[in-house]
Amino acid sequence: MHLHSPSLTRVAATLAFASLAGGASAATDYAEGWNVGSTAGWSANTIDSTVVQIGGGGNPDGYLATRGPSPGTFPIGALTSLPAATGDFSGFLWTASFDADQFLGKPTALALRFRFQDSSHNGWRYDFADLPDSSGWKNYSVAFDPRWSDADAVANGWKTDLPGGFGSVSWQQTMTNVVTTELRLDTDKNSLAGFDNFSLTSRPVPEPSTYALFAVGLIGIGALARRRKA
Repeated sequence: MHLHSPSLTRVAATLAFASLAGGASAATDYAEGWNVGSTAGWSANTIDSTVVQIGGGGNPDGYLATRGPSPGTFPIGALTSLPAATGDFSGFLWTASFDADQFLGKPTALALRFRFQDSSHNGWRYDFADLPDSSGWKNYSVAFDPRWSDADAVANGWKTDLPGGFGSVSWQQTMTNVVTTELRLDTDKNSLAGFDNFSLTSRPVPEPSTYALFAVGLIGIGALARRRKA
């Protein structure tokens, strides 16, 4: 007859998962809700776009409104070059999140876009499948890893502005020197949309030793389970 202590299994599991989670605590590096009377460092992203801060009607309180002319040729939206929302993204795992609402017009694409280094270079964009409409505010969120290869980035839904074209650089290179962070709407003429609650949140990349400790914990759990069956 073999004695077995269930508490040992629970302790091993707790230590293993706590150790893994301990290296992945998140911190909000940048957040903006546009609740004061300014655009807070955001501006129009194209010559067809205008951007203003609206004091109410957001999610909740204020929000950032963007409008396109009729007829319009270029996308509309907003971008920022604030240091807290740009620069070197390498060394961390990231999540970008924001709310969007479409008041007038019908969008054909909504994207988060990072541009590399300066205006002579293009960037990488992530297109969201669920487009904003007149039904109310929707939340959009995407996680990304600056260590990805180009193929990894594409597999995770990202694409270059001009694949193989002038000014395109690799995903990893882009992530080392982001000059603008942009919310971009491809939409029809006479459009009006809003953005709210934008944030960039980082968490450390888990160290290899963390994964090793996690594996040791799982091995210990397996050993205890085999002893229990015996």
